Amino acid sequence: MPATPTTAPSRASSPAPSNEGAPVLLNRLSASDGESILALALEEARDGASELHRSLKDGGRKGGRVYGGSQGGDIHVWDLNSFTLRARLCGHESAVLALKLVEERGWLISSSTWVTRDMLEGPEDTSVPDSKKYFGRLYCGSQDTCISWIDLPPSFLHDAHFTHSHGSHPHGSLPPHLSTSYQSASSSPPIYKAPNKFFDSLSQNDRPRSRLGRHAGSTSSLPGLAREFEEGEGTSGGSKDEHVVELQFEEHNTALYAHYGYVYALVLGKSNDRNVLISGAGDEKVKLWTMTHHDLLPLATLESSADAVLTLAVRDNTVFAGHQGGVIRCWDLDTFTCVRNLQASPGEHDILTISVLGTDFYSGDSGGNLTRWDSLFHPIATWKGHDNIVLASTSRLARGRHLITGGNDAVIKIWDLVDDSLPSARMPIGFHGQMFHALSKFISYRTIADDENRESCRQGALYLKRLLRDLGAESSLLPGAPGKNPIVLATFRANAPTADGSPRKRVLCYGHYDVVGTDDKEWDHDPFEMRGKDGWIYGRGVSDNKGPMLAVAAAASELRSKQVLDVDLVMIVEGEEETGSAGFQDAIRKNRDAIGEIDVILVSNSYWIGEDIPCLTFGLRGVIHATVTIKSSNPDLHSGMQGGVVSEPLVDMVRLLASLTDADGRVRVPGFLNDVRKLGQEENALYDAIIERCSPRDKKDQHSQIADPRRSLISKWRQPALSIHKVDVAGPSQKTLIPSWATSSVSIRIVPDQSLLDIVEQLKTHLNKAFNQIRTQNTLSIDIDHVADWWLGDVESEYFKAFAKCIEDEWGVAPLYIREGGSIPSLPFLERELGADAVHFPMGKNSDAAHLPNERIPVTNLERGKSIVQRFLAAKQATPPSWKDLGKSASDLLNKDYPLAGNSLEVKTKAPNNVAFKVAGTRDAKSNAITGDIEGKYVDPKNGVVFTQTWTTSNVLKSQIELENQVAKGLKFDVQGSLFPATQAKAVTVNAIYKQPSLHTRALLDVFKGPTFTADAVVGRDGFLLGAESTYSVPSGSITRYAVGAGYAAPSYTVTLHGLANLSVFSASYYHKVNSDVEAGAKAIWDSKSTTSNVGLEVGTKAYLDPTAFVKAKINNAGIFVLGYTQALRPGVKASFGVALDTQKLNSEATGVSAHKVGTSLVFEA
Repeated sequence: MPATPTTAPSRASSPAPSNEGAPVLLNRLSASDGESILALALEEARDGASELHRSLKDGGRKGGRVYGGSQGGDIHVWDLNSFTLRARLCGHESAVLALKLVEERGWLISSSTWVTRDMLEGPEDTSVPDSKKYFGRLYCGSQDTCISWIDLPPSFLHDAHFTHSHGSHPHGSLPPHLSTSYQSASSSPPIYKAPNKFFDSLSQNDRPRSRLGRHAGSTSSLPGLAREFEEGEGTSGGSKDEHVVELQFEEHNTALYAHYGYVYALVLGKSNDRNVLISGAGDEKVKLWTMTHHDLLPLATLESSADAVLTLAVRDNTVFAGHQGGVIRCWDLDTFTCVRNLQASPGEHDILTISVLGTDFYSGDSGGNLTRWDSLFHPIATWKGHDNIVLASTSRLARGRHLITGGNDAVIKIWDLVDDSLPSARMPIGFHGQMFHALSKFISYRTIADDENRESCRQGALYLKRLLRDLGAESSLLPGAPGKNPIVLATFRANAPTADGSPRKRVLCYGHYDVVGTDDKEWDHDPFEMRGKDGWIYGRGVSDNKGPMLAVAAAASELRSKQVLDVDLVMIVEGEEETGSAGFQDAIRKNRDAIGEIDVILVSNSYWIGEDIPCLTFGLRGVIHATVTIKSSNPDLHSGMQGGVVSEPLVDMVRLLASLTDADGRVRVPGFLNDVRKLGQEENALYDAIIERCSPRDKKDQHSQIADPRRSLISKWRQPALSIHKVDVAGPSQKTLIPSWATSSVSIRIVPDQSLLDIVEQLKTHLNKAFNQIRTQNTLSIDIDHVADWWLGDVESEYFKAFAKCIEDEWGVAPLYIREGGSIPSLPFLERELGADAVHFPMGKNSDAAHLPNERIPVTNLERGKSIVQRFLAAKQATPPSWKDLGKSASDLLNKDYPLAGNSLEVKTKAPNNVAFKVAGTRDAKSNAITGDIEGKYVDPKNGVVFTQTWTTSNVLKSQIELENQVAKGLKFDVQGSLFPATQAKAVTVNAIYKQPSLHTRALLDVFKGPTFTADAVVGRDGFLLGAESTYSVPSGSITRYAVGAGYAAPSYTVTLHGLANLSVFSASYYHKVNSDVEAGAKAIWDSKSTTSNVGLEVGTKAYLDPTAFVKAKINNAGIFVLGYTQALRPGVKASFGVALDTQKLNSEATGVSAHKVGTSLVFEA
């Protein structure tokens, strides 16, 4: 006889529902059909080549899918990567009460009508002979109190007992090609179970949850769904697909009267290490069943005084039974005892769903509440999950900890269960969880750049600084203008130095954390409370510009955690962009040293031209904002008493503003269009691509009065414009008042190659001249409030091309090149100040509604934007190091930053015209002799020209001219000359350097020494390096020197071997980036021709004490121990100290023997 426990402990009640401690709602999915969600099935994201994943076109492979069975009979298929509706499966004529996903076979099994809310796929019975093997067993609980099962074959395609459904009745005959094939374990013929008048009718309470239909069940497999995707997203699929079959239960594969009430729930569990089937029903009982090949045998009955069992869930050896009336009973499956009796929520709402996630479990009830319980059965949090009834739930761990729920409010909700708002290094950093939390917190700061919200802006900046630091960056706040918001500066440093020891490429990302103001009444919710819905996230700043900034930071952080960040990423995020960037330029100049050298600037602060095609922005218009004021010496007057006898400021203003444009809207300022750059052939082709690839909706501005889309785009992107924004007057708004003054706000958008200063002067000149022609007693004043220059990127630059490839690799389509009519004041300034080109990469779509109510951005765009930035930052530097830089990492570690020769001083400064000056001097510790030089260097990055001149205290004049990438891509010419006026001697060398992926080669001609010709080359592949050098003397006609080298460069270490001096000297070096703060290295040398000590060994290390200081130490086999310390004293000032100790002579008393050396170095840079 099965055991029948009846004893149960007293109930443990939970606190009243509260949103405190509730998880973050990631997204809210609605098919907009008003149908309740009765069942959920989850397809986890995973890599691999299962049949299911091979059948899917995209999306599911990355983020997984959730299937929602609805009251109306449809199954909604949602992509959990983009949170978008992928398809709607239409095969049932009544409510879908249960879903089961068999991922290994690519099967989705659904049921309705007399089958209740749960189906189970049982384990394969290993006792069955191989000739009758089946893939698994499907158990179904019914409203007629029965539990039925059916054996699932390896494939439905050739099985006589599974009918392919083409809309036929289940009694219909089988297709001929299915008449002879696989035989089920049971030999009974398939049957159709006719509806039962009693058990298939619903009570009044159950009618809202389902509807009656005619068919027993159906199955949808996902190869057909894949074809639906190819035909178009959001389409319907169903019984017309050849991969849809109906399962028919065989007559004796049924446990009759398993319960005395509807069977509401089935789960699999283990009791004393045996697999058992567990059922729960309306008879208030939980039953355990032993599963045999031919039958279900009762094992135990768990009885209690509670009402009907509506849902079950298993964790280890515990089964949780959710009852009508709000009770959850926790049963031990080994002892068949009730270990806890929980009251889930007040009001005794029915427990309709339970899901287990890790050590916690979650219950949902008919009051719309969700409750989280810990491993000790304590309620952690209760919150309102749905508007009315929570009907289904499931959980996932593949991309974070997510609870997925469905209710009769026709919504599926994705809840993120990560507790902390800051990302954890143990989890992937993405917008499906941890970065969603971070962005949600970031959005909650009301960072409107005005006096009222100044403290909120400061708190938002502090949060961003902490967040970036937690993500792995060195972060700090820079002061802005007095009374304005601070600037956040952060640097994600590359995981390891370059193989050749040269500086890493450095990318600067510019953005802003301030947002425009809001009219909360025009929003659907609190603008500063982020929400997700149907694949979009809503909130002020999600698109402009907080979301894109966190996407860039997440990209760098993830790469750095994987030890593959190949560049330094510097982030500058300001807090005054929306109000004109006050103080930004001064702050950048003052902190130039902290920012460092920059190779390319990245901006993500605009939007696609449409909804479907990603873009790269290559141009922005500049802007001039002016305030025009006309004043009278009179106070405000009454028009009935003084009208007609005074000069009225508002009348004068109307006349003055009318002079700015003609009847066709053309600007009448003289010279206004003189310098506008003509449309070239290359840019014209970019407009051709836009017109050809964009939909009519996207390329036509709905507000434009220009019918031709091409001309409309050109007019608003690359033509100047003048706008009048408002007119204000003195005094109250009364129709009889003559105001004493009138002001007007005027703006001009400028384009290449208009001069900002020239246009300002032209505007002032025109307004003054036009005003002088008005016979008036009033006065005119013109104030220029704000200016920003235009910006034009180079679409042919290596960085634009690299970014375009990253976009195409991610989205599968080449980006469009677009321009914007707006302005970003700081972008052209940063290009000039940093001497680097910019790439503008918009993440948002055209419909993001930035600056408008209900601002939003698709989650997919943030995720893919992060991925694109990752591709760009992780791109390996394909060019190997030069010959002389093989092993440079170890050499620099062992030789640089040890000032031992004496005391040195270096001063650097840079003029506004890109001319850099350097003055350096050293006093020798032994001879006290002073040597020095002064250097001037002019850099023209646009034309690839560098000109350097140096004069030394030895009376030597050196000149150098470099020309790069002008003759051919990757080719650099370098001519160096030296003149010795005292002896009239001179030296000239001509270098040609050619760099391409996997190749770095150089040819050098020394004109006056020999002449001699030196050539070297290094080839690289997958981190392996091989190089050689040789010198040929023209007079002797022979090779006078040769050497070879080899090495391997990984992200965190390099190994290099050299054979030098005609293969008579051999060396080996090793460099290791232990972590972000510690470096180590060693070098060994063997000189085969040395007559004394022919072996040298040296080891050293470097440790960063903080972002501004580091210490170095090394020791060699001769006993020389060296220490070095470098400290940045302030921005632009760096001091270094060094000491060398001969450990073998520390106690030497010999006269004149120096056991140590000491030196200092001081560097000033402005």
